[in-house]
Amino acid sequence: MELGRLIAKEFSTHYQKNISAVWAAIDLTGDFWSDISFALSGDFTVENKKPAFDVVLSSVTATTARGTGGRAVFTNSYVAQNYGVVLSAMGVKKGITMLNINSPGNKIAVGKGTTNEGYVKQTWPKATAILFGSFTNRTKALASGLTHAGVGDEAMMKAFAESSECEGCSYLDSVGDPSFYGMAVRPPRNPAVEDSSDGLCKIVVSDVSKGKKNCRKIPATRTCKACNSFADDRCDLMLNAGKSGKCCSMSFCCISQTCSRYRCTCKRNVKQQDVIECSQSGSVTITVSYTGDQSGITFNDTRFINVGTASKATKVQSLNPVNSMIPCVVDLVSKRIRWEELSASKRVNPSSVIFFFVWFLFRSLN
Repeated sequence: MELGRLIAKEFSTHYQKNISAVWAAIDLTGDFWSDISFALSGDFTVENKKPAFDVVLSSVTATTARGTGGRAVFTNSYVAQNYGVVLSAMGVKKGITMLNINSPGNKIAVGKGTTNEGYVKQTWPKATAILFGSFTNRTKALASGLTHAGVGDEAMMKAFAESSECEGCSYLDSVGDPSFYGMAVRPPRNPAVEDSSDGLCKIVVSDVSKGKKNCRKIPATRTCKACNSFADDRCDLMLNAGKSGKCCSMSFCCISQTCSRYRCTCKRNVKQQDVIECSQSGSVTITVSYTGDQSGITFNDTRFINVGTASKATKVQSLNPVNSMIPCVVDLVSKRIRWEELSASKRVNPSSVIFFFVWFLFRSLN
């Protein structure tokens, strides 16, 4: 609170206004970031017309996800610190160390919706993270022996472990990379202004993937045709090389014959000319991007499209290059993008359709 008063004093001097720091009570659901960000600016489903405060000044980690989530923006960081781990008397008695803290049966108190919750679940997945809605409830759990350990901001955890509030507790260690704390302020655009949008998405990735070549031998014609032994390669060699074109088969066919009243006799056998046909499977990876006009938030969606052959995949890519636009519908609540399935057929320009209709109508009326 004292830090808030000092900052408010500097703000007052800088902006030539009387700015004060006050405590504000907010409705709690038990999720730290959801609660404070909603009290600051609302969310995508509910507009907060009377925010409880203008600035969040606390141990709020300025993460990329929070800063780009549309509900708050951060100032420059003003402090950096690691997480601190405190053992309760029960944890000390159990002999928990940094070597065995990630073990089944170990209960660790964390803040619901905080970055320390994510750290514990990712770093010590075998232990059980017990979620608490406030730092006070977390420390009460340690003091009463409900959990073996607790994780939080390094300075606050050290102070708690050294206080008389937690008899038999012990500060274990500092862990994790430094977290950078910044003041969270209201974003320039209200996140509840737009829930969905029909518009255009930009293609930011358009890559072709080619699969294995599949080749087969077929007769060059329905009738017998001699191969050119000087110009045509052997069919088996071309098959192995995955090479398309005419080839000389190891089979023979009758190119000329003489026939009597009762039967025909072959006069000349030749090596048959066949054809090697090769096809290659192909697919396209397309990523589209949309940035909300009001919220300023960017959403991406990636699809792997199997179009059959490599030539079709190349055509799809040529019709849908990077930086081109396609129609899409964006649901900003679920953060999903719906867009048309792309094919090797060229998309029709809506303006040309309208022009053709007007032209046809004009010709019909005359």
